[in-house]
Amino acid sequence: MYQRPSSEHHLDQTPSNGNPYLREFRSTDSAEIRFGDWMIRRGLITRFQLFVALTTSFSKGCRIGDAVVENNYLGREQVETEAEAHLAFHAFQSGDAE
Repeated sequence: MYQRPSSEHHLDQTPSNGNPYLREFRSTDSAEIRFGDWMIRRGLITRFQLFVALTTSFSKGCRIGDAVVENNYLGREQVETEAEAHLAFHAFQSGDAE
């Protein structure tokens, strides 16, 4: 039977610091959460949609967020908002947050 690795990230449904876009991810290690996984864990896209977006990104040479918008999974503004939250999360995790 398949078992998830112990370093798997988990989504805590409690917003962090009152920010409705930033939910805490808890991890047993300090591995970076990729933006595509961030969108899946936030319930914004499915794993299949991420696969299609990654394929688009690779074939067109664009960023994953642009591919998500091009495939009409999310709007540009929502992708940009999520990208900011994703960056803020990593800054907070690394201690670089102001």
